[in-house]
Amino acid sequence: MDRLIQDFVKDCSLRGMSPRSIPHYGYITNTFKGYLESKGANFQDVDKDHLMGFIDCLRIDKGAAGKTVENYFAVLSTFYDYLASEGVVSSNPVLPIRRRYLRRYKDNGSIQERQLITLDVDDVDLIEMKIRLKPTAKRTNRIVFFDAETAFVLRRWLKLRKVRNKKDLKALFLNSEGNRLDRGGILRLVGQAAERVGLHDPESARMEDHFSPHCCDIGIQLISSELA
Repeated sequence: MDRLIQDFVKDCSLRGMSPRSIPHYGYITNTFKGYLESKGANFQDVDKDHLMGFIDCLRIDKGAAGKTVENYFAVLSTFYDYLASEGVVSSNPVLPIRRRYLRRYKDNGSIQERQLITLDVDDVDLIEMKIRLKPTAKRTNRIVFFDAETAFVLRRWLKLRKVRNKKDLKALFLNSEGNRLDRGGILRLVGQAAERVGLHDPESARMEDHFSPHCCDIGIQLISSELA
């Protein structure tokens, strides 16, 4: 198992991961290795029971906070993505555990329009799956975590962005002209997406079907438009 961890750490370096973060990834995978050895298992043996047991180990034995647990599993998910790419395992067993049991630990803080516009490529950490927002007077928590699906989409966008970034800008999101995405561009994108799924018309049945469950979840009383 030590050799697999060493190869993973080298892979992180080849992918351009920050030198300050590499020891962190080695530490977490070594910690997980120690847990597996105590159970008589190795990386290839890992199943749901091993991962659930490791969550309990972190939370109960080590007293880890929720975000710390999620950070551990973000690293383990990256590790198993690497093992799968090398043919060591057939699939990543960590992803379904994160989706089902660690969702409540994620930072669901929203990103406001202005914060989205000012994002640069350097603000995104695909390894730890987090975004560092630009400082503002009103927001103290500048870290927003995202899930594996978002990371997949961001990786695809970053590949496309290399082609569009003729002006060598730092901006994360660019418009069709290669400039930083602005408010007008965001409104057009949201409007086009809403129209594709039928949410552009406030009077449509699709709009009511989409928002009714959310309103009920947060206790908003619904009044039929026919009775208004």
